[in-house]
Amino acid sequence: MPRPNPLRRAIAAAIAALLLGAFPGAAPASASPPTEAELFARLGRLESLESAFVQKKTLRIFAQPQRSEGRLSFARDGSLVWEYTSPQRSSLTLAAGKVTMSYPDLGRSEEFDLARSPGMKGIIESMFLWLKADPAALRKDYDVRLVTDPGTELRLVPRDEGMRKYIAGLAFTFGDDLLVRRLVISEPDGDTTDIEFTSQKAVDRSAP
Repeated sequence: MPRPNPLRRAIAAAIAALLLGAFPGAAPASASPPTEAELFARLGRLESLESAFVQKKTLRIFAQPQRSEGRLSFARDGSLVWEYTSPQRSSLTLAAGKVTMSYPDLGRSEEFDLARSPGMKGIIESMFLWLKADPAALRKDYDVRLVTDPGTELRLVPRDEGMRKYIAGLAFTFGDDLLVRRLVISEPDGDTTDIEFTSQKAVDRSAP
């Protein structure tokens, strides 16, 4: 099995966690498609999120997708934990400007200092624009397209050439209650990561 690429996994995990948190929490179903303003209004109320996930990664070098399961949690303060529980254990932790990748089954870990990794720092900082609920700022880093027929899907393409070396695009599928049901991350080489989210637990910010 090829050695896991910590930078790609860190980027993919952070995007999945941070962007998943865009629209958690139940909302009344509506007969009309949601607007961008409604989606970002929901995002602005989010304080923290926990969720289980099932991930299927399609790689050109394998005939069948690789399936894994795990849990994630993140908070508005910028902390993030993305943990794989099967078939092999590994985790990503983002805190205090550092990304730590741990592989318990292999007995090793790796740490990235964002201050010394400008490319990765830029990617993660741009992703945290979601937590600011600022669509104008988001569009500086992504081409954004909201599709509402037949279902609600949000598609993002990175504008930055450096970021596009790792991520070609992201597609979010939403249910009628504005919960993220699925995220597909496409890479430039044709590989894809397909993530389904379940058992979401969101905490909203207290009213001022």
